[in-house]
Amino acid sequence: MTAFIFTGPTLGPADAAAAAAAAGLDAVFLPPVAQGDVYRAALRRPTAIGIVDGYFERVPAVWHKEILWAMREGVHVYGSASMGALRAAELHAFGMVGVGEVFEAFLDGRLEDDDEVAVAHGTSTGYPTFSEAMVNIRATVAAAAESGVVGMGTAAELVRIAKGLFYPDRTFPVVLRRAVAEGVADADQLDAFAHWLPDGRRDQKRDDAVAMLRLMGERHDGDAAEPRRVAFTFEHTDMWEVVRGQAGRLHGHEDGAPEAVYQDDLVDELRLRGDNSYAWARNAAMVRLLAAEESRRLALTLTPSALEDAAEVFRRARGLLGPDAVADWCAAHDITVDQWWRLVDREARLRWVREVTDSEVREGLADELRLAGAYPDLLARARQKRSLLERQGQPNPALSALAVPADDVLRWYFCDRLGLEDVPDTAAWSLTQGFADDEAFRRALAREYCFATATATAREGDDGGL
Repeated sequence: MTAFIFTGPTLGPADAAAAAAAAGLDAVFLPPVAQGDVYRAALRRPTAIGIVDGYFERVPAVWHKEILWAMREGVHVYGSASMGALRAAELHAFGMVGVGEVFEAFLDGRLEDDDEVAVAHGTSTGYPTFSEAMVNIRATVAAAAESGVVGMGTAAELVRIAKGLFYPDRTFPVVLRRAVAEGVADADQLDAFAHWLPDGRRDQKRDDAVAMLRLMGERHDGDAAEPRRVAFTFEHTDMWEVVRGQAGRLHGHEDGAPEAVYQDDLVDELRLRGDNSYAWARNAAMVRLLAAEESRRLALTLTPSALEDAAEVFRRARGLLGPDAVADWCAAHDITVDQWWRLVDREARLRWVREVTDSEVREGLADELRLAGAYPDLLARARQKRSLLERQGQPNPALSALAVPADDVLRWYFCDRLGLEDVPDTAAWSLTQGFADDEAFRRALAREYCFATATATAREGDDGGL
């Protein structure tokens, strides 16, 4: 499996990678999450996404709806420590998994303010912090009180002073200076706390982040994970489409970043071809989206055998017959094998929807040809073919009944006409082209061969009379 983890000042990339390795978690580590990042990450079909740190204030924060969309798409989403704990508490009822003490405190209402997890930090590698998170101050002061370093009254005053500071100003030296200046605590206790602090300081956020990685490693241990199932209905609102359309790049850390072409770059390349490739791909993607929605609406459950059948069709249609063929194909197409199985799942759902809607789709196909401008030429050719074959007394010949061997006709079509190097598996190829089965394709091919050879003969006769 592959997980994407958004982290930064709480647990830097190097420490996060070490913690994930210890947990047996295959993960890619990304900077603190911002609006659009979860959506872009989910487009790459990871098994899971973990959120630790996130941007806010000067950068739009990660949106709740993109997390819901990721879960609706089958991605397991976890949160802990900082922004992840906030969003997990807010989306716990919808299935986001929260981990750690900070999450629990927000979930049960003991904590409510976002500034409890906020810190000032740098953006260089390692994300150096310049202030202390309020949740860490609370945990540290509580540990000092439990150890008898300070009394309960002094502990309460230290927490009060820290909470009264603006989050970038929260540091233990500032809190201690304020306590001394206000005279709210015993000087000996404050001195004892200052000496205890270097070894006694608690980093609750870090502990929670490590716990999240550990849980993800336990739940997603490398086996093909079941996609996340949700009980809610995702609504495609206008604002959702705006945010999704404005999504930019997903930047990675210098070490371990996924080398990928992201959505906008890929679409630009397609548009710049200058042909109808973009319109075709967009319509095809829309059909897949609607097919997936329809299969969910009708509560389609794919059996293991149906999924295996879909995988077999997928492999045969693309010539993926060797033991390493699927892995090589996945590497070339920038997905993991787990993501490939999800692609096969969607292909199976599309195939099912295609079968149950075939008659309605056929009625609308002529309109699509009219809109594309292809209708007149195709109609004229179809009429000419039917008329010629009927005059020859063979309106629907079988490939095996032709005077030319079937293998020669197949090579004529695939190699001479389509320019392929060899004849593919026609049983799989026919399904990808929308034929009912291989026999239906071979009959259509027989008609085409008879028509093409007859018209070629007629042209040769006309040329000889010139």
